[in-house]
Amino acid sequence: MQMTTSKLVDYCLEHPEILREPICIDDKHLLVGYNGNEIQQFLPRIVRRAEL
Repeated sequence: MQMTTSKLVDYCLEHPEILREPICIDDKHLLVGYNGNEIQQFLPRIVRRAEL
C-alpha cells in the first residue's frame, strides 16, 4: 500500500495509537512492534558486527 505523506500524517492524527509501535520497512522486511533481535535486521551489517 502506498500513500502520500499528507495522507500518512492525516492517518496518524486519526489513529495515534499506531505511533506507539515502531514500523520498520525496507526492500525485504516489514517489522511492526519492538523486538530487539528482529529490529537488528534493519541495521547495516557493519553496525551489527560492531555491537557483537
